[in-house]
Amino acid sequence: AITVDSTGRYCSEESSGTYFIGNDFDGRTLPVVSIIANEEDLFGFKEGLFVPGKSYADSPVGYGSNRWGKPYANYHETSDGVSSEKPVFIELFEADAGTASVSQMMGVQMHGGGTRAIPQKSLYLLSRRGEYGEKYVEGMLFPDRPELQHKRFLLRNSGNDWYGPDTGVATMLKDAVIHQLVADFDIAVMGYRPAIVYINGVYWGIHNIRDSYDKHYPATHYGIDPENVDLLTHIEDPADKTKVKIKRISGDKSADEEYEEMIDWIKVRSLSVKANYDYVAERVDITNHIDYIVAETFMANTDWPINNCDFWRANTNEVESCGRYGDTRWRWMLYDLDVAGEEGARYNMMVYLSSNKMTGAREPGFLINKLWENAEFKAAFVERYEMWLNTALRPEYTAMRIAEYAVAIEDEIETHFRRWGRNHLKSEWQDAVDEALVQFMETRHEVSWGHLSGKFNLGGTGNLTVRNNNSRGIGGHFVVNGIEIEPGTPGVVSRAEWSGTFFRNKSVRVEAIPDEGYIFAGWNKNIKVGSVVEIPVGDDPQEWVATFMREDERLGTMLYLTMAE
Repeated sequence: AITVDSTGRYCSEESSGTYFIGNDFDGRTLPVVSIIANEEDLFGFKEGLFVPGKSYADSPVGYGSNRWGKPYANYHETSDGVSSEKPVFIELFEADAGTASVSQMMGVQMHGGGTRAIPQKSLYLLSRRGEYGEKYVEGMLFPDRPELQHKRFLLRNSGNDWYGPDTGVATMLKDAVIHQLVADFDIAVMGYRPAIVYINGVYWGIHNIRDSYDKHYPATHYGIDPENVDLLTHIEDPADKTKVKIKRISGDKSADEEYEEMIDWIKVRSLSVKANYDYVAERVDITNHIDYIVAETFMANTDWPINNCDFWRANTNEVESCGRYGDTRWRWMLYDLDVAGEEGARYNMMVYLSSNKMTGAREPGFLINKLWENAEFKAAFVERYEMWLNTALRPEYTAMRIAEYAVAIEDEIETHFRRWGRNHLKSEWQDAVDEALVQFMETRHEVSWGHLSGKFNLGGTGNLTVRNNNSRGIGGHFVVNGIEIEPGTPGVVSRAEWSGTFFRNKSVRVEAIPDEGYIFAGWNKNIKVGSVVEIPVGDDPQEWVATFMREDERLGTMLYLTMAE
């Protein structure tokens, strides 16, 4: 609405609003995003972002041989020709709310690569004070996270998963759930919340609210000045698609050159030499890079690292104000795992990353393979992989988490499918979720042990159980190879008893840690050793039982023995 005078001249600012009419909106379980836009901006032949339009009509070859129709469609235009950003009014309503938690003008752009050709588009929403009046999106986009200000965010269509795996049934949550499963890793992941979207009042199906990766992500999550963020990405070398070129997305103009210089420095040196490895460790966050490789390889993502590989750094030291994330080392960002696992759940990523196509100085796996030359890095890599396999990637834990996210959209999924001309039943969708996610995770967990053991000569695996003599876990808990055996640790159900799998060619460090007011009183295996033991695993499962005793009970026992003597 807008006020006009008798001559038709505008006399006020435009005002927009969203209204829910009818019982269909009662008891909704998902948040609703309403987008109000000029129809021509989205669907007009000349400039409409959602249609092939003029760009397609004017192209010399029509759709072309590229299956995504690139670049001959309005939705593939960037900054040249058709305007790539349009103004929209956006409102976000929580599932149980009648008033909007977010209500403001924003800019919208198309998001994604080839998947822009999918009928349901992924949308990139931007706040710009100069253009739309608001510097930030003021509101909590992700209730499980504390950030209240976002510069930009996505309404994602689930990418390549939109068409589904071999079953042809989309999960509508594959990439999003993978990010949540590895959210405890020391890597950047995108937040996730499913929502129902309406465009100019028309139902547009399920979209996933996600973070966007740009210079504002480190600002939102780590407090880094966005103008102080260097963000780079891998792109295919046009001259050789097995090689990569480094492209600067934002930041210092020399950032890509400095990264390339580091790669060139590594090219002529062995990282098995400690001084050379230390040089790289001063420029690369080693723990972050390990966790990044673990996530990508466990998920069997062969659309990486030649594609979908973004990394960033603070180009000026901001440690004093931002902590370690401001220390100028390179860190990696996980994204776009929609086609992870397309080679099958048993595909060996260690072999994939070690192939000739990956190991040359300009190949995408070069840095990974060079780091594997170093014994310190290799040991840390194996130990963290082993840790995550025993915690966040345990199949019973991943199955539980996947079920939680599936339940959130199950009541909406058939309506979503019908919106896009599909007649899949909820039961068929549930089968697709089980196959593409639950069963995949279970098989990956099973085969990853062998892939790692074969790559790094780890001698296979054995099993270890630690147990508190008190069946309720009273008196103390355990730390096993750095894993806190407490219910707050992903995949840990009970502090009283826990079992894990470990590689045979290295011992397992177990610590029995008494609670306040208790002391460690001994192990069933060997009462003479202390609370910290190094345990080798082998063919026979190991079980170590610890006894914890109240301090006053210990004092009484000592007094009794003294009197008896």
